[in-house]
Amino acid sequence: METNIENSTIESPIIISYGGFWERFGAILLDGLAHGIITIPLTWFNLFTWKSQMVNVIISVIIICYKPFLEYKWGTTLGKLALDLKVVNIDLQKPNGTEILKRNSFFIASSIIGFIATYIMFNNPDFQYVTTFSDYMQFSKENRETFTTIFSTLIGILILIDVCFLIDDVQKKTLHDRMAKTFVIRRK
Repeated sequence: METNIENSTIESPIIISYGGFWERFGAILLDGLAHGIITIPLTWFNLFTWKSQMVNVIISVIIICYKPFLEYKWGTTLGKLALDLKVVNIDLQKPNGTEILKRNSFFIASSIIGFIATYIMFNNPDFQYVTTFSDYMQFSKENRETFTTIFSTLIGILILIDVCFLIDDVQKKTLHDRMAKTFVIRRK
């Protein structure tokens, strides 16, 4: 979708093309693959062999910092770059640190909940006996913590609401974009 934005410092209107749902969804998948190249093997070995809290911290830091760091530094992530998208603020400039943190707050919160759930799991004495994926699934089923289940459900509902904002908005702004006063646009 293209929209004209009148800018008082420019005499003619600027034509903006906003990133739509499928482009943004594709960027999320590509970003998952980008950091997953490192985090998936580390997670696999850590769950079934190493069982190290320090490796859990390293994995969580990589996942939590990936999007905010790249968006702050370059205004885009690898997934958005591949799909020719970038994040801008209301002035059509690269967002500042506060805007980026607001924009990624749901993602950061859900990642922290994932870290806490893994931390709790690693501290369970029975976890030392988990050595296969089947063991892990059984262990997870038997030891699902109410705390993480409730918060994960709330984060899931929040993400669903976030997507509903995107679908219903002419400028394709999600709830987190509105909070941060940012847009995802096609790069030109």
